[in-house]
Amino acid sequence: MTKDAWKLFKSAEELIEPEEAIITGTIPKWLNGSFIRVGPAKWDLGKFTMNHLLDGYAMLSKFEINGQSVKFQKKYLQSDAYLKAICAERPLITEFGTKACPNPAKKGLFSRIISSLTPIEMTDNTVCSLYQLSSNELFVTSNTPFFRKIDPVTLSTGEKFDYTKCFGLNSVSVHPLRDDAGDQYNIGFSVLTGPKYHIVKIPGDEKCVTSEDMIQHSSTICSFPSRWNASVGFFHSFGMSANFIIFIEIPYTISLPKAAKSMIKGSTFKDWLEWRPNEVTKFYIIHKKTGNLKKIDYISTHPFFFLHVVNCYEEGNQIVIDLNTYSTPAVIDALYIEKLRSKIELQEVDPPSIHRFVLPLDLTNLSTLPEGLNLINFPNSTATATRRGSQIILSPQILSESGLELPTINPNFLSKKNKFLYATGSIFKNYFTNSICKINTDTKETTLWRENEKYYPGEPLFLPSPYPDNRSTSSKEDSEDSGIIISACSNTLRETEIEENEESKDFLLFLDGKTMKEVGRVKFKTSIPQAMHGIFISNH
Repeated sequence: MTKDAWKLFKSAEELIEPEEAIITGTIPKWLNGSFIRVGPAKWDLGKFTMNHLLDGYAMLSKFEINGQSVKFQKKYLQSDAYLKAICAERPLITEFGTKACPNPAKKGLFSRIISSLTPIEMTDNTVCSLYQLSSNELFVTSNTPFFRKIDPVTLSTGEKFDYTKCFGLNSVSVHPLRDDAGDQYNIGFSVLTGPKYHIVKIPGDEKCVTSEDMIQHSSTICSFPSRWNASVGFFHSFGMSANFIIFIEIPYTISLPKAAKSMIKGSTFKDWLEWRPNEVTKFYIIHKKTGNLKKIDYISTHPFFFLHVVNCYEEGNQIVIDLNTYSTPAVIDALYIEKLRSKIELQEVDPPSIHRFVLPLDLTNLSTLPEGLNLINFPNSTATATRRGSQIILSPQILSESGLELPTINPNFLSKKNKFLYATGSIFKNYFTNSICKINTDTKETTLWRENEKYYPGEPLFLPSPYPDNRSTSSKEDSEDSGIIISACSNTLRETEIEENEESKDFLLFLDGKTMKEVGRVKFKTSIPQAMHGIFISNH
């Protein structure tokens, strides 16, 4: 991380009345809609500072793109955790890495004792991701038991929902996936009757009128136990092909005994997590239609940590799954605010890269297969899958240099064979720093957009062109990278919330998906906060 990147982690201010600015360059006429993002943005409460990046209170930011102008606004999510913290100038609900403080309103000794013995209250500070259930309703979510409805027009905070009450789950992935039939799938865990994972199917909005209807008509298609008696694996995303759900159980676990002890306030959610370096990563395959769990142990040669599945598809009776993997979860420890604001150049201790795993499906006579024989039949792949006893041992193919994050693809190729992925560089100093990249997964060819070390692009979002090619002979594969990449870029030359100097302004960037050349940008006087994830809602 460069020395001036600490500016990315200053608490942000709201912008209630949108700022409108003109796009420099030319973007396609079809690009019309709202790019909405969410992420942690407030760590400072009076004299109190939160400990971890993920402790920051969630801010929603919106770019309303209309013709050659863009309106920008940002608001804090009005969660219970945020409202209480603002009033008290300290967190009253425990966050990921910061424990709750005593409520200053309870000044008596008896009140303080009762407060200290009250079971920990779970936060509703949903900082991670946005998704839609019905086509006109937007939700914000995180690795907490709660999700919130958001007004996509005004960014107003709406009704709070509880995963435990809706689905019987204590936590879920922040990246639900929708298939071609319009049904949405997610995975979560429960602990009441022992640690278990559950796959939930939510019917599409053509089958239900409202999001509430969709939730009410959801069903659990598969449940299976954790491999650990008193822990569950941490997860942020999962894979889905045309016919299968792929859950990856990493040895970074949520310890239930530690969670139980913290019910009497005294630890954070980060304290519940345990890295088990002597254990491996396990892949579970669940058939979407039947809910059947494949009774074969697919395990990795080495343990790894990951946050994001890039894509997953079926090819020749095999499942191909691309992940952005780390060797360890050291990145989580690198995200403490004191470190990020230290004004020194920080090196990433364990930069991630894209790994491709290939899982063979036709293993009916597994015991008759020779041990050590590579069972993969995938062109130009160095990934392997070999039998060892009753297990299939997986070794990945490495598709990229190290140091990229927040990978994305053309959404029309979700669960289908794709060639291209896009990502941004992490905040740490590495090959991808200050860049947006395009990677050809067939050839490993990498193309970068990078202007200078002062610009930090956020998550890139690929918006596919509705008119991918004018050539009558064009194929679907030819059109995969026909579209526009949008990314909000923070400028570390900025010194103040409102910036008049053109060279110091933050901006929204538009890139051609094929060439990675800039086609437009729009600068704003007001600072653009960093975010975790975003969603584009088209006006068409």
